[in-house]
Amino acid sequence: MMAFIQDGQLNEELLRQRDQYYKISFEEKKRLRADIEDPKDTKGANAWSKSGKAVQLTTNEAKMKLTK
Repeated sequence: MMAFIQDGQLNEELLRQRDQYYKISFEEKKRLRADIEDPKDTKGANAWSKSGKAVQLTTNEAKMKLTK
């Protein structure tokens, strides 16, 4: 999972459309959250951004024994 954490990571036109559709304001939310401190880095977090590699999980369908 990841989130947008810096300005410029999201297409500004998409942001404008979202704000208009939901009748909210990115700028207002940003202002209201200005006093929230940035979290400290957790060891190993965002390792993909440094190594260029990520763990990818896949799903598959499997037969199961039915019980009564």
